[in-house]
Amino acid sequence: VILDRNKRLYDKFSQALNQELIASAQSIHRGGLGIALAKTSMGGRLGIEASLSALKDIEMRDDFVLYSESQGRLIATVNPVYVPQFEEVMNGERVAKIGVVRNDDRFILEGKKGYVVIETNVHDLLQSYKATFGRY
Repeated sequence: VILDRNKRLYDKFSQALNQELIASAQSIHRGGLGIALAKTSMGGRLGIEASLSALKDIEMRDDFVLYSESQGRLIATVNPVYVPQFEEVMNGERVAKIGVVRNDDRFILEGKKGYVVIETNVHDLLQSYKATFGRY
């Protein structure tokens, strides 16, 4: 789930946190949405399958959507059991369900037109994230 910024939205998000409806949350900042999704996946050691096609109101190229560093947005994972309550709390806010957490280590991001733009696994994400820039 992607949340866009405004005070009312943050108040509702805080309410969802207090009701323990949110399994994890990650701010979208340095590196943008793509990095926030990768960090979420690495943190839980579970795969993610997401699609930018759910972001219908954003008219940017896929790479801009994935790596835009605009501040104030959040990624949240919500257990499917709690989705109805989460949606009720967040009603009226700009929230988009962009994907699901997988029960394996596959990390798959589709572009707005449905083609895969990133496909890897959590292990490789972790290796890259922890590696130094040895050849530079």
